[in-house]
Parts: sequence; C-alpha cells; structure tokens
Amino acid sequence: MIKIVMFLLITAPLSAEGLYSSGSFGYDWIHKTFKTEMIVGYEFKGLYLEAEQETLMKKADLHMFSPFRQDYYARAGYKFKKVFINWEHLCIHGVDQYNRYDKGHDRFTIGFDTRLNNDN
Repeated sequence: MIKIVMFLLITAPLSAEGLYSSGSFGYDWIHKTFKTEMIVGYEFKGLYLEAEQETLMKKADLHMFSPFRQDYYARAGYKFKKVFINWEHLCIHGVDQYNRYDKGHDRFTIGFDTRLNNDN
C-alpha cells in the first residue's frame, strides 16, 4: 500500500491540482463492525489513479478498538463525459493470527454515471 501511495505522489505534477484525498470513520449496523477508510488519488484530463485502505474493527473496550481485517484497493481508469472505464485490484488481509482473510479480486468495469459532471 505504501508503494501505491508513493507512486501516486511521485507521479503527480509539482502542483497539487488533481490530487485528492478523503477519509471516514463509521459503524456497520448489519455486521456490527466499525470501519475506517482512507483514499488518496490523482486525476488528470479524465485519467485517474486511486489507492484506498479500509480497516474493519470490533469494539474491544469502552474506548478501544480491535482491528481484524484490512482491505487495500488500487484503481485506475478513464472518465469521458458520463462513461467510465475502471480497473480495480482488491487484496484483503487478516490482522490477527486467527482470522485469515487473504482474498481479493481484479475487476475491469465499463459503465456510466449521470452524476459525473466533467465535460471532457
């Protein structure tokens, strides 16, 4: 994951235009887990590179959390008007020694999104 983030930062031009990031912390009521999420990406003329890291946790104590799984995403693609082409790689890793989640996928997607507001 660190290599992906470093690649994004090194390949970005000297100006930070096009570089974006976000993060969140939430609770999943269905699975009764807490989740943190961090995303960093770069977009230039419709092309984009993105890295995302999610950590799933259970409540261990009143003010402590116990992480049990980490999901790493790498995405690249192209957006043109309302159409996008996307490649995504996901790898899932268990944090503790008792729960093994070593799984993932590679996914290629072609789709459209009417919310996209770029006019490329």
